[in-house]
Amino acid sequence: MRRPKPQKERRAFTLRVAVTALDCTVLRSQLAVTLFVVCSTATLGCSSHTSNSTSSQKAEWQRPSQKRSDMPIFALVAPQAAVAITAVPAPPPRPRAEESLSPDQAATPAGGRVVALINKLQEDIVTTRYQGPTVVDRKAGLYAWDCSGMASWILQRAAPRAKRTVGKGRQRAKDFYRAITKAPVGKARRGWQRLEHVSEAKPGDVFAFLRSPLSRSKITGHVGFLVEEPWPVEGMEGAWAARIVDATGLPHEDDTRDYQGEGGFGFGTFLFVTDDSGKAIAYGWFGTRSTGYLPTEIVFGRVTR
Repeated sequence: MRRPKPQKERRAFTLRVAVTALDCTVLRSQLAVTLFVVCSTATLGCSSHTSNSTSSQKAEWQRPSQKRSDMPIFALVAPQAAVAITAVPAPPPRPRAEESLSPDQAATPAGGRVVALINKLQEDIVTTRYQGPTVVDRKAGLYAWDCSGMASWILQRAAPRAKRTVGKGRQRAKDFYRAITKAPVGKARRGWQRLEHVSEAKPGDVFAFLRSPLSRSKITGHVGFLVEEPWPVEGMEGAWAARIVDATGLPHEDDTRDYQGEGGFGFGTFLFVTDDSGKAIAYGWFGTRSTGYLPTEIVFGRVTR
């Protein structure tokens, strides 16, 4: 049998090392291992405006509890394109913020209306699913949408001025990102105020980001609402986690949606990674259980009217 070329052997070995280093057991071990990792696959369950189905989404991603060999390949990359994260033992479960969510926790009256509407949705939803076109039948308790469809529907009723700033017609995640990016810090304009740091966010505030340059997905990005104040993750410098509400086909950590279900409206724990200046530069889709972090700028906005 002909011996493989040395170059191929080295490449195969490198991939094995990368996958082994990212085994989910590392996060639960007592050893702190600094990893420079990014995910080369798409972030799914966002505002896509494509015909991708939920089943096709789940073909690319697997639930976090599965073996790393079944997960997408993670690659070691140059430090300037990566996010430095120190793996630590998983923290104990936290109370779900949505179970005690109150409009009084919001920073503005408009944010309070957002929170009140989110609470109302918790009570009213009978059926929800992730899909491109927004279909709402309030009498039947049916709410089917993607992330931008859900955000648009909520803001139209709770903060119409902020909704108009995002744009007319069918908005996408990138439209929310641009509206927040243009908003001033420290004061409101056209229904929006931009927050400088994730730690300033309150329930009812909005987060949005564009598709990562490392993603192969056709989505424009993702948008959702925070339902608690973000908290620093112990042992992970620059990492902040928070309960969020969004519409997705791929649930997050400790999610209220079934991993084998149709997605849609739901709550989960999300992770934001910041640099030394406090700017959010990457995210972990599976919260504190994420084993890869996609780099992209994340913005946080507060609706005022």
